[in-house]
Amino acid sequence: MQIFTRLLILAAVFVFTLTADAQRRYLDPVFSEVEVSNFTPLASNYTILNWIATQGQARTLRQPLVAQFYKPKGDTRTDRPLVIYIHTGNFFPYPANGSCSGTMRDSSNVEIATRLAKMGYVVAVINYRQGWNPFDPNELIRRYFLINAAYRGVQDMSTYVRYFRRSVDQLGNPHGIDANKITMWGQGTGGYLSLAAAYLNTYPEIFGTADPNKFKLPTAQGFIPMVFEKYNGNIEGTGTTQVGEVATVDATYNAISRLPLGDTLCIPNHVGFSSDFALCVNMGGAIGDSTWLNKGEVPLISFHVPTDAFAPCETDVLNVPTPLGPQPVVEVTGSCGLARKADGYGNNDIFKSIPEGYDPMGQVNKSGFLGYYQFDNTPDDTSSPWEWAAGNNPPSICNTDGVSAKLYIDTVMAYFAPRACVALGLGCNFKNINSVGLIGSATAGGWGADTPMTKVDECNYTLDVTLTAAEVKFRANGSWDINWGNSDFPTGVGTQGGPNIPVFAGDYTVTFNACTGEYSFAVKSDIGIIGSATPSGWSNDTNMYQADSSNYFVNINLTQGEVKFRANDSWDVNWGDSAFPMGVGTQGGPNIPIAVAGKYRVDFNKSTGAYKFSEVVDYTSIAVIGSATAGGWDTESPLTKDAGNPDLWRGVMTLTAGELKFRANNGWAINWGGGEFPTDTATLNGANIVVPADKAGDYQVSFNTKTLVYKFLLIGNYGSVGIIESTGEVILSLKV
Repeated sequence: MQIFTRLLILAAVFVFTLTADAQRRYLDPVFSEVEVSNFTPLASNYTILNWIATQGQARTLRQPLVAQFYKPKGDTRTDRPLVIYIHTGNFFPYPANGSCSGTMRDSSNVEIATRLAKMGYVVAVINYRQGWNPFDPNELIRRYFLINAAYRGVQDMSTYVRYFRRSVDQLGNPHGIDANKITMWGQGTGGYLSLAAAYLNTYPEIFGTADPNKFKLPTAQGFIPMVFEKYNGNIEGTGTTQVGEVATVDATYNAISRLPLGDTLCIPNHVGFSSDFALCVNMGGAIGDSTWLNKGEVPLISFHVPTDAFAPCETDVLNVPTPLGPQPVVEVTGSCGLARKADGYGNNDIFKSIPEGYDPMGQVNKSGFLGYYQFDNTPDDTSSPWEWAAGNNPPSICNTDGVSAKLYIDTVMAYFAPRACVALGLGCNFKNINSVGLIGSATAGGWGADTPMTKVDECNYTLDVTLTAAEVKFRANGSWDINWGNSDFPTGVGTQGGPNIPVFAGDYTVTFNACTGEYSFAVKSDIGIIGSATPSGWSNDTNMYQADSSNYFVNINLTQGEVKFRANDSWDVNWGDSAFPMGVGTQGGPNIPIAVAGKYRVDFNKSTGAYKFSEVVDYTSIAVIGSATAGGWDTESPLTKDAGNPDLWRGVMTLTAGELKFRANNGWAINWGGGEFPTDTATLNGANIVVPADKAGDYQVSFNTKTLVYKFLLIGNYGSVGIIESTGEVILSLKV
């Protein structure tokens, strides 16, 4: 029992961590109460259970497909991820199934659904059509009926997904979900359904196995499929071979199945919507054949006991619990084999993006796979340690210890939470970020104080701010422990500890995503460029940066078309002219034609109306040249393009007293100068940059071709480096 004891300790540590840190949606239980709905019909379809129960005397019966919803009480969000939770039960009703569970209200279902809802999820615990013949002494007949039951279950899973997609698109989103963030979570028998719904995508895949007759019946006329689209409906349950068509039994299928002539087996529900979902979870289930899982399919999270006597972890024969005891049915593949395939295909690579230190159960998992958690040495070697019941259901002896089962669920939730966060793109606040501020020389507080940003949700922050031409960074919780920067402006993706972000002077709306690092500086100025050639067309201005009281500029991608300049997002004051690439705009003048699409630097003077469009070209090289460099005005000193930022060029060089400029593509056609040393914003064809005599030395040089900001950072030369005690005593001195 050492493993079980360690599980108790790990669970206790995990619970302590939750109470010690601030709670985080989708990672922690952030809601204290859960709303549970009544059973709600969402669709319906035909079951053979009535026919089985009456030993073939009754007909198929239309059955409601219902859900019971678990939602966080008081939550107003309408973009929540949805978990469709599928109970176990061996495709036969409880308690006749001789198993410990098999209803929508099983203890483990209620516990897991409640926990998920407290974390911010919406959970739909659903039913599905049951019915097969576990009592037939012929293994082939048992397999036939079980495969048909599983096929109906897969149709039902697809039907539920389509309902939820329709509920968002057509029904006013009554459940408050994001239909692109649906998880299919199956427990036991439900695991067979979640796996098949995730990876069995087409009817022909059923028979594309190593043994082509695995899912076929031998007859005098040869092998025939156990499942027919014409009679059983297509795999999504949207019809037969014709979408929208009802599947019924004719004489041919009556001879195969013995089902009554004219009986209905499948009717279409919610046709016209996708059956796709984003994440699959399997607890103790298996898949009909491992060939159904292919590269590029949805990520998979699994939980399994490797010694499971019913559902094999690798590839082996499935034994279904029945009132007569375990019945062998067909060879299947469980979590071990599927995890190996999923990792080999790269399907679970998204789990590698969980930040280091934020995957508590992944760090102790023994399976060695990205998405499969292995439970060893479970109490009484049970294959479903997360389940408990009030008593036994012969022949099954059931676990009645809810305390131990909930400890296993602790592990299940801790393993699921970070993986779902990255797989579903939930933007989880892994690093416990409570606030974000903008800091830097461009802000009013300088590098000494943050300008706080307003929190929009768990990830996103916004700020309206006036900035000077200088630098900024984003940081969390008023500390440098977590900070983001990059060289890109006005948009980019900040990285932890990245470089300062260079900004132009102006009024901005700044947005920042603390989960992804994405940022944007949207300038607010009184002058903008608008027109069919701009990204926003004639609908919205692209605001220009203000260089001084009259001059404005912006870098912009333009298509063929027309543009004008205007003030204050209004046509009351606007400028135009017929000349390109430069001219003088007049009030209410004609549209300016853009004959050649491309990226342009646009300059405009609102006092004179003068404008200029300068094409921004791709640079094969950027270099420094001039009398202050080693090569003088004859030989340039090249810079190297930054690997992470194609606009940033860097180099190291020795400068003497003199002058220099930056130039592109080994020529003078494109060159930049500036007014200040060691840093400033360059101008095209600007004046030489003067290096004063007292500034000679070794420099690290950077130049950004987008922002035109250049920097010369002096590299100090030291004769020695020492470590000094607070008393002033030198305790170590090194020559450099």
